[in-house]
Amino acid sequence: MSFKKKTIKLLLVLSLSLSSALVFLPNNADAKCKQTNLGKQCDNNIVSQKRVKTYYTKAQVKKLVARYDSLGTNKSLIIAYAVSLVHPSAGLSTLMYQVGANNMIKEFKKAKSKKTGLEISYTYTIYTGSNAMTKVSGTKYKYR
Repeated sequence: MSFKKKTIKLLLVLSLSLSSALVFLPNNADAKCKQTNLGKQCDNNIVSQKRVKTYYTKAQVKKLVARYDSLGTNKSLIIAYAVSLVHPSAGLSTLMYQVGANNMIKEFKKAKSKKTGLEISYTYTIYTGSNAMTKVSGTKYKYR
């Protein structure tokens, strides 16, 4: 009986030790993971990855720059302020639109000054979990 008890105790200790060791050993699957603003992103979490390319003609570039320039006029700012007082969510969307425009307009203004169209290409990655978990990377601009 004592041999059986010793064997069972030894097997129990070995199995607990092995399972504890496996918990603390590095996982090779995590080697290709990195922390992002979306949380932990791993190569195997990618659902789809597409290369996107779009072209704006010279006329479209001029129109977009003119529309951006009109955002800063007094009339536009007064309307945006009045809308935000009545409907804060609409005011927030107007603000986000203006922030987005401020981030993108530089390349359009450069294309307008060169009197060319603008081609924008980038990689669009969709991760598992939600359609909100996306990333745009490798953005390139060509003036033609």
